[in-house]
Amino acid sequence: MKKTIQISGLLFLFFMSYSGYSQVPIKTITEPVAYNDYIVNQQNLIGKNLLSFIDVFSDTTASKNDATSRLNIVILTASDAIDNLNSLKTYDPDFGLKQSALNLFSFYKRVMGTTYFSILDEVYSAQPDSQKVNELVASITEEEAGFDKAYADAQEKFAAANNFTLEKNELEEKFNN
Repeated sequence: MKKTIQISGLLFLFFMSYSGYSQVPIKTITEPVAYNDYIVNQQNLIGKNLLSFIDVFSDTTASKNDATSRLNIVILTASDAIDNLNSLKTYDPDFGLKQSALNLFSFYKRVMGTTYFSILDEVYSAQPDSQKVNELVASITEEEAGFDKAYADAQEKFAAANNFTLEKNELEEKFNN
């Protein structure tokens, strides 16, 4: 009798977990400008945390733990942005806007979780190799360019098809500086 109760309890937990998982709310946005803005806001959240991470390198008292903590926040933010976009109903036609943003955010998450940790290891090593760091940064920049272009192209097509003008993103200007 005791085994039946345990198994029933496990089945109950399984069905409750499965039920909760399958009921992910879908966010629907019916205005094209709001749809674009929602995606851009997700990108900006990642960008703000990335700038905070970059700032750690100008702080001479920051430790590797400080940098790692900030990097982990960027990774979590990118993961949240991916989840948020995955739960966003695609505005039709979106000209690949949502998918290109997902590709870009997934790139951020992947590179932050791998290459950026390699950069931290090098920067905080006993004898940092600036050439190696520069090579890693160059490889990130080169790979990111393709994702950025696809995202920008899709965003421009989406805006043109829906008769609105894209505004300059202030956060982008901070990254360029």
